[in-house]
Amino acid sequence: MQNLSSQRLLLFAILLGLLFVQDSALPEAEAATVHVRTHTSVRATQHLRSDTTLAAPRVFTQGMTLSAYDLRGDGSGDLMARIQLRYVTDFGLAQRLRRDPLFDARFNDISLDLAHLRWHPTDSLRLVGGRHWAPSTLGLTDMDGISVHWQLPDGDWRPFLGAAFGRDVQRGLTPFDPGHFDVQGLPPNDAGVAPDTWHLIGMGRAGVIAHDRHRVELAAQQFRRPQAGLDRRVTTTRLGFSGSTTPVAPVTITAATSYHSTPNALDRAHLATAVRAGAQTFTVGFDQRRPVFDSASIFNLFGAQPHRSAYGSAERTFEPASTRLQLRGWTRQYFDSDPGLFATGDALALGAALAGHHRLSLFIPLQVSWQVSGQTLTDGSGGDQYLADLRLRAPVAVDGLYATGRILGLWALPDHHRRQAGFATTAVVGMELAIADWGRLAVSLESRGGSLATGNAAAFAHFEVDAWR
Repeated sequence: MQNLSSQRLLLFAILLGLLFVQDSALPEAEAATVHVRTHTSVRATQHLRSDTTLAAPRVFTQGMTLSAYDLRGDGSGDLMARIQLRYVTDFGLAQRLRRDPLFDARFNDISLDLAHLRWHPTDSLRLVGGRHWAPSTLGLTDMDGISVHWQLPDGDWRPFLGAAFGRDVQRGLTPFDPGHFDVQGLPPNDAGVAPDTWHLIGMGRAGVIAHDRHRVELAAQQFRRPQAGLDRRVTTTRLGFSGSTTPVAPVTITAATSYHSTPNALDRAHLATAVRAGAQTFTVGFDQRRPVFDSASIFNLFGAQPHRSAYGSAERTFEPASTRLQLRGWTRQYFDSDPGLFATGDALALGAALAGHHRLSLFIPLQVSWQVSGQTLTDGSGGDQYLADLRLRAPVAVDGLYATGRILGLWALPDHHRRQAGFATTAVVGMELAIADWGRLAVSLESRGGSLATGNAAAFAHFEVDAWR
């Protein structure tokens, strides 16, 4: 179980901190509000492997989120705490594999997703300490550390500043961390290859919000991680910019770009415009991405190519008919190497999709969602792909009970003599039951099949509880 001891230690420290806060608070601390959210999931799957042996995972997941607000109990609401845990185990895993490092995350695994205190000493200042998500224009960062955010609470111009420092949990504790794998994608036999799993991160952000219609943000991140086999750390730097503006009421323009020090180039550039005119919305955009992989990871051999895309969509809502329709189109250029700003792609993909959502009143109220799409890739090893998706949801006799269904089909027609055309289908039927205003129970059966793979079946059960005290 990867890093379980450190997770238990951090959880124990947070629980002690909560007890200390409760014991040291004023007598009115009983007025604190507690929110508990749990989810219990069971998944049973069965399919034949290529060697004709039977794979039968029996996965149980139990998650819990506990949030406590207004811990001081004085009605200010300036101090809150949150803990989020997740337990996963596979009862179908063979005994000989339960101690195999390759299956650590599948058997008896505990994850501590969140554990932090949040304090608002003033209306402008927010402090967060513990395991939390630190946002910026470069995305959410999952970290153990401290975050500080300052922003003017009101006014036409509201500047803001933010900083965070700590350990990057996402990079240091996941099975995709290259420091835990050799070049074949297997855990190293020598435990001393990467003894230091502390991936340090420091980040800062600054920006301004003007008249609630314009926003600009600059952000910087720096990661420092140990390099497997070497007594040194590797430093990675990212810089980002984002902005949005609403020059007139129905028009919104957004832009973002980011720089990555590993390729010493921009890894993303994005520009989009949305126009809302009554019940209609039109969107056009441009996006260019260059995925960055770690040279020590086996996953560098696979994944998305650098690409540049342009897209557009039109959406309209028909209120009398309770219908929403959306038409999308896109084109994407793929590159075998670094995509320069004006470079010509090595392959071109063209695609279009039509989707709809309807609320019908036939014999019973019925919700229908559907989508059809197609894409063609114009190069020597390309071809056509077509997708059809249909979802249904309808109430049953008992109040709060719904029947659900979904059918999904994918057809691939490769334009290459060594590749075979094929299809894949998925069908799902299920039931959902709302339990008062605090719970939900859902069960479903799923069947998958196709022309190029063996079929499989799965059963799911999911139970959620959402309660306040």
